[in-house]
Amino acid sequence: MNFSCDAGFEDGAYDAPRPRRFLKADYTIDCDSPEHRQYESYALLMLCVYPLGIPLLYFVLLYRSKAKVDPLFDEADLEGDLAMMAGRTNGPPPMHRGNTAKQLGEFGGAYIKLTSLAALVASRNKAKDEAEAGAFYASISTMKQVVGAELRHHDPSIAHLEFLWGAYEPRCWYWEVVESVRRLMLTGMLVFCMPDSATQIVIGILIAIFSIFMYGKMGPYVRDQDDTLAGYAQYVEWGALLLLLLLLLRTTATLPPTNSPRFPGTPCSSPSSGASCCSATSATTTATATPSLGS
Repeated sequence: MNFSCDAGFEDGAYDAPRPRRFLKADYTIDCDSPEHRQYESYALLMLCVYPLGIPLLYFVLLYRSKAKVDPLFDEADLEGDLAMMAGRTNGPPPMHRGNTAKQLGEFGGAYIKLTSLAALVASRNKAKDEAEAGAFYASISTMKQVVGAELRHHDPSIAHLEFLWGAYEPRCWYWEVVESVRRLMLTGMLVFCMPDSATQIVIGILIAIFSIFMYGKMGPYVRDQDDTLAGYAQYVEWGALLLLLLLLLRTTATLPPTNSPRFPGTPCSSPSSGASCCSATSATTTATATPSLGS
């Protein structure tokens, strides 16, 4: 709130009044004072550190580890991957399905899932025509995500970043950055977008609508339940903002007209109107009351 100031005040000098600005959150603070200027500089520095710096840092860390967070599989060498994994787990020979994940050790779950992927690829390659092969593409793509999500949990080199990628599918390795930016847009950014106006709420509604589309299109979470819950959460945000807009319009419509520039419908409610608004109201009241006293 360091940058949100009310203008329209004057210092009271009748010959050459000087415009004054005061902080909306505390009218005892002069926005043009040297002390407040220092706090504005500090706020700008923190703006670079947190709202801009943190998402950028997240993206850099995730991008550098992208190949491990979202591992790619060479379909032509899945047999080699299985042989290597079997060697690391002292497990069965490639393509052997007679062992459980517990018997295969640490990589047992990933080994079985990779075996299923290899079987799907082999079935697609044996297809008689393109139409038959096309039926396997969606399953192969899904299984790659499942295998990748399993393998990355066994990579100690990216374990310290699991709080950034652990909840999301490998293909959405960047989603924590998207979520951080979305939260900042709905909180910090809206403070500077036409404060105390219906337009501010409309901007929030547009952000919520875009979030609904984005989550519905991508489905970024590993667990389907999380995707469903995230979708409902976006609808709740949209509904809350829409209700707030309706309440604001209803309140504005029921208030009497006024010349107040910031708060239409609330006479003398704007601090920026200062003594001039109250003086005008007093003068009007006096002028109206004088004839009745005379009579």
